[in-house]
Amino acid sequence: MEAVSNLLKELGKHIGLEQLELDDEGQCTLAFDEDIVVTFVADPDGGLNAVSFVGELPESGAESFVKGLLEENFLPSNHGGARFAIEPNSNRVVMVGRWDAQKTDIGLLSSQLEACVNTIDAMQKTMASTKFDEPVAERKSGGDYIPPAGATFA
Repeated sequence: MEAVSNLLKELGKHIGLEQLELDDEGQCTLAFDEDIVVTFVADPDGGLNAVSFVGELPESGAESFVKGLLEENFLPSNHGGARFAIEPNSNRVVMVGRWDAQKTDIGLLSSQLEACVNTIDAMQKTMASTKFDEPVAERKSGGDYIPPAGATFA
């Protein structure tokens, strides 16, 4: 866990938060622009995991939207290597990422984390404007076209 702690401390220095560090449970939370909260969690294998809430799915009518999320996961390089998931036992969409603390330098972590945060921001806006009970091709919000499932959200 020392490598994970060091990587997180380097991130803190890089973004001007010298006090950024894991708590006693191996976690740390960082907020970006008030709407995006990323929780970092150390794993026993030397990984730094990041989890962030993206949005809440309705009980029904989101099947085609979820299909689009899964298609986004096919090549997650657009999202800094992170992937979309549904939190177990809920309808909460989250973005999850993992970096090997032994092999990741601060430049890579910083650029990939920025890509993740930008993707989270875009997806939060997409989810907020999506009418889940309409077929994908017909979804509109404020006159703007919402891309079909499989389109890049970032």
